[in-house]
Amino acid sequence: MHTRARFFEHYRKADRIMLALIWLMFFFSLGLAFWHDTLMQAVIVGGGTGVVLTALYRALGT
Repeated sequence: MHTRARFFEHYRKADRIMLALIWLMFFFSLGLAFWHDTLMQAVIVGGGTGVVLTALYRALGT
């Protein structure tokens, strides 16, 4: 049982790191979107992905 809890904490930490990376990539894509005039696509795809993954992370967290 102790090993399972340790792995669970490891998975949660990995999920937090990946979620931060998703948001970092979203903000980077916004910067590129200004350059290429694709701001709406970046907001819809990147923002939508970030919001959905954040909601899933919070819903699955215990």
